[in-house]
Parts: sequence; C-alpha cells; structure tokens
Amino acid sequence: MRGVVGHTKEEMMMRERMMRMTEEERTRLKEHYLRIFRREYDNAKTIYEKVLCLKWLANAGIDLSAYELEKIIVNKREELPVRMEAIDALRLLREVMPRKIQSILMPIYKNRHEEPELRMAALVRIMHTLPHQPIIVQIIHTMEREPNHQVAMFTYDLLHSFMHTTHTCYKKLAMEIRPLLEMTRYVRGERLLTSTYRYMPMFTEDVMSGINMDFATIFGKNSVWPKEVMMSLDTVFNGMWNKYLFQLGFSQQNIEKLIEKITNKLVRMEREEVDTVVRGRRIRESMDILKEIAKKLNIRPRVVDTRTPHVMLYLRYKDMDYAVLPINEEMIDNLLEKFIRYGRFETEELKRLFNRDPEFKLHTFTFLFETIKKIPTTIGLPLITKVKMPTVFSAEGEFRIEMVNNGLKVFLDTEPMLTTTKV
Repeated sequence: MRGVVGHTKEEMMMRERMMRMTEEERTRLKEHYLRIFRREYDNAKTIYEKVLCLKWLANAGIDLSAYELEKIIVNKREELPVRMEAIDALRLLREVMPRKIQSILMPIYKNRHEEPELRMAALVRIMHTLPHQPIIVQIIHTMEREPNHQVAMFTYDLLHSFMHTTHTCYKKLAMEIRPLLEMTRYVRGERLLTSTYRYMPMFTEDVMSGINMDFATIFGKNSVWPKEVMMSLDTVFNGMWNKYLFQLGFSQQNIEKLIEKITNKLVRMEREEVDTVVRGRRIRESMDILKEIAKKLNIRPRVVDTRTPHVMLYLRYKDMDYAVLPINEEMIDNLLEKFIRYGRFETEELKRLFNRDPEFKLHTFTFLFETIKKIPTTIGLPLITKVKMPTVFSAEGEFRIEMVNNGLKVFLDTEPMLTTTKV
C-alpha cells in the first residue's frame, strides 16, 4: 500500500500495471484501503488486535489516514495503549503533513487532564516534525508551568538533546531551541525513576555520514514500572538519512496485575505442596501480623488500576513494523500450567521443547546500502541516479540445546552464504 498510494511511490509497480493512475484514482484507492482498516478496527475485540490494525495502517503511510487516527487519538473511551499507538502511527506523515500532526497533538500535550504518558508520546511525535519557533515557545511555556514532574523533566530532556545535536537535519531546529531553552526559568530536578529522552548523535558533517541513537523511558503517575521503553538507531550515509533504521520497544499497561497474578499462582502452587509443613504456617502467620500492623497504622494501598493488563514488544526496521509480541493473561496462564507444577519447573516440558527437529533453514533479503542523488542540468530536467546494494543471506544447518548438570549446552552447525551486488 505504501508503494502505491503512500508518500513514496514505486514507479516500477505502476509500470507493471500498464497504467498511470490519476490523482482521483489514487484518492479512491486510499479511501478503499481506509474503509478496510475501519472495518477491521471496528471488528477488533482486544487491545492487541487494535494495535495490530494501527501498525499496518502506519506502515502504509497514507496521508488520509491522519483523519482516522485523529478520531482514535482524541477518543478518551479508547484504551490508553491504543491511543498511544495511534500517535505513533503518524510517524511516516511527519514530512508530508507536519502542520496537521502538530494541530492534532499540541492540544493533547498541553491538556493536563490527559494521561502523562500520552502527552509525552505526543511531544516526541511533534518534535520529529521539526517544528518552528512558535510551537517550541508553546512547548517551553507549558513545561515551565507543568505540575507533573514526569512530563516536565521529559520535555526538558527532549529539548536539551535536540539542542546539542550535531545532526545536519536537526541543525535548524537546534538553533531555534537554544536561545529559548537558555532563557527558561525551569530547573530540572534529580529523581531516580523518571521519564527521560536521550539523543546521542555521532555525525561527521564533512562526509555527511554517521549514526544516531535514541533512548526514551516513559513513566506513568501510578506505577514504578515504565509505561514504555524505546531504543532506536538512525543512520546517515553519504547524505541519505535512514530514520528508524532499527528500533526495539516495550510498552505496557497495568503490568502489576500480571505480576500479581503470577506470584499468587506460584504461592498457591507451593501451598498445595507444603500446606502441612510448619514453614508454610509460619509464612501465613507473618502475613497476618503484617496486615494487622498496616491496619493499625492506617496504611492504605494506592488506587487500584482497573485497566486491562497489556504488555507488548515490537521490532521496527527501516521505519516499518516487522514483529509484534503480545503478552497477556491467557499466555501467562498457559506458560505457568505448562512449565510449572507444584511450585517447580517441569523439566520434561523443557526436554520436549529442546528435542525438536534440530534442522533449520533461514533465507532473508535486504538492502544494505541505498542512495538517491538528484543533479540539476542545463535542460531543466534533473538527472536522478539510484545506487542500491541488494543482499541475500541464507543459512542451513542444525541447532540443538542440551540440558547438562551445570546448565545448558548449545550446538550450532551451519553453512551461511551471503551474496551482494551493486545496482
């Protein structure tokens, strides 16, 4: 979809169809794809299914999708992970319609009634649209009067990172941030667990090449666990910028409920085995004493989060989401029942897992290098040159894991093959 109706159009695909699509035809095709998305999204029942729909819409990079995503972002009845994913789904539109993204997300960031993690996610997406000085002034003004320490410190770290960047694409943004941030009255505090954003550029302007690393953690207001952890790598080779060449992320909602469920189930399994042992009675007596002390001291637990537990890992390559691993209550229950019985690990299940067919085959294809140059000419038409390095990797062999007394032994016998060329 991205190649046909997205911002990057694959001309070879268009030639194969033996037709040249008009703007009206392309718009109708975009609307057709969006209707498919809306149908699948409305039929989705779980957070994971909705997030999956948003990820394939984000990979498509359709400009008209901004209006569908806006409805999801501003809808407070949606689950928080879904709204945050909708914000992230705007990433491919940052160059096509930056002002539209800013108009959607600035009210979210400035609204103190929104969840802090949602506001911080909106700020990250705003900054990647390379906003001009009026937007930066509003961001700093909000930071100076922000009552939430997580949002204020995250905003300061984000602006501070961009201000000191050496990346040529962020040079103009850094020049606009520097005088405003140097005059701010805000003083960043020191806290152990806090939301932060770190941008570490390693860029050489002479050869227009380098790499940049981003690291971000976002905390909520009712948990010591981070709501989102992200690490990404951008590359610049010969002036060609690969944004989000590689990104690995983790996001969660109400993970405490999953952890509590795991510990309660393990304790229950252990009690079933040692219910008559004196040590078991002592543990229960100690717990009763602690509960009595908490009652006398009037110690109350924090507000219980009733939102649906949700944990997700994702992998992004060349600005496209490739893999998503959800972790939910059903998966936790299946793993506990399969590998833990009576409070102990079930070694037979592990042996059965390790004794599977050791033979494997791996075949993959990618572009290790890709650059496009546009050179002006005297006849008024630009000369465009494209250089790519397609690479094919293949590996076949055996992979075995054996259990020994001291741990595990890993055996790998393979013959890798790599083929690459320049076109």
